[in-house]
Amino acid sequence: MKAPAETDPHVIEAALVRAVCADSEPPMSAEILWLPAWRKKVRSGQRRFGFIAVLCSRAPVRTSELIRGAERAAARALRGRFGEQTSTRMRQASDPRELSAFWCTVRGAPRRPSA
Repeated sequence: MKAPAETDPHVIEAALVRAVCADSEPPMSAEILWLPAWRKKVRSGQRRFGFIAVLCSRAPVRTSELIRGAERAAARALRGRFGEQTSTRMRQASDPRELSAFWCTVRGAPRRPSA
């Protein structure tokens, strides 16, 4: 996603989780983790931020519908919070090696309420 360069990535991460879990169609839950960039390249006041998301839904839906629903919810929430120039784009992991690396990153950071 692209957002104003001065934005804290953890604030974006929290906004993404709230948006996807509360305002997506179809309803879903999400595990989202920020990927720190190795360089901070800024163009016209905007910076790219990368995140990994694991999306889950009770309803039987196609992957493309799940991704599109999360993308719409995230775009609405982030544009409302960080401005109209904020953009989001989501895609499915396409390579098994990419998926393995992402899963190792996510599994170490659970965000579940303790009982």
